[in-house]
Amino acid sequence: MKTDLRVVVPNRHGAALALFDAIAGAGVNVDGMCGDLRRGERWGYIHVLTDGGPGAQSAVEAAGFEVAAQQQVDVVEVGDRPGAIADVLRPFHEAGRNISVLYIATRTRVVIGAEDMLEQRPGVKLADA
Repeated sequence: MKTDLRVVVPNRHGAALALFDAIAGAGVNVDGMCGDLRRGERWGYIHVLTDGGPGAQSAVEAAGFEVAAQQQVDVVEVGDRPGAIADVLRPFHEAGRNISVLYIATRTRVVIGAEDMLEQRPGVKLADA
């Protein structure tokens, strides 16, 4: 199964490069990613899609970055046409599943993480968030 890592990244020159160099140095392939790095803010987030092996998280943390969340995700092939992503999301909606992460991966695939796919962390209750 694929894993999404939500990495806290300082908003400074070279930080994203250092993150992806660390992942590459561990021999881990990036199957998808998205980032939210905003001008004027000190921190941002980059989501990294990997094959779920322990190497990515270890490499990220060894490079000095924080993995704020890690979750199993579904990766779904979609057609390149209007409405394709809506079609993929509809079953999540109909099942009452809340989406927690959503982005495009390589080769026209959609990455979907739902709240019920998140692992509970000690001291954190999703319902209280």
